[in-house]
Amino acid sequence: MGLNKKDFLLKNGTYNKNFENVKNTKFIEDDFYDPTDIAQVKYEMLKEVEKSGRPVTDAADDYGFSRTAYYNIKDAFNKQGIQGLIPEKPGPRKPHKLTPEYQKIIDGYISKNPKISSSEIAELINKEGKINISKRTVERYRAKKNNNYRECEPGAFRSGVEAMNNIDGIDPGTGIGHEIIKTRGLIEWFLSFGNKQRTGKYEQRYILTKNGLIEAGEEIVILLANILQGAV
Repeated sequence: MGLNKKDFLLKNGTYNKNFENVKNTKFIEDDFYDPTDIAQVKYEMLKEVEKSGRPVTDAADDYGFSRTAYYNIKDAFNKQGIQGLIPEKPGPRKPHKLTPEYQKIIDGYISKNPKISSSEIAELINKEGKINISKRTVERYRAKKNNNYRECEPGAFRSGVEAMNNIDGIDPGTGIGHEIIKTRGLIEWFLSFGNKQRTGKYEQRYILTKNGLIEAGEEIVILLANILQGAV
């Protein structure tokens, strides 16, 4: 049995546990808009304020957020694009377990390879076996040293404007992009199409059939099964 939409949202960390607080009309009347998809809720809230000029307090309340939360969401979106809509996991907000010795080690890795990722640095340090740190710990340390540093996974939209233009380019009535958002969530759409923004190539993860979305490669399995059953 395949994953349902809630499974995808939980996997991506974007299931909105407070979906009942979303009062916006389109999330009630149009099944394309899903109040349990917190990334989509955040995006639509930002878009409404940006394009209609609606007062922030009114819009935030309509989408289930406070005024303060709105500005935090907007700041994350402007800096990280789509990735900024994924809620951060709870945990310490300041670097921990990083003695001056390990701060120098991190600085050394960055000096040798400025493009090295935080996850790669954490893995190298953890292999030494003396301490166990996470990617987020390294990320926070780097952000503290350089206020302009924000790490995004490959393919992440680098600005809110770019992200907004790309999402709005989806045909609201038909198309694979529309179907992915509707049945898998906004972040799954990003994972399917985001790489195109970096490489200019679309790595096809899904195929749209008359029976709905299937993962790329499954169409061959389905065809063979139909042949064996005499359906084709």
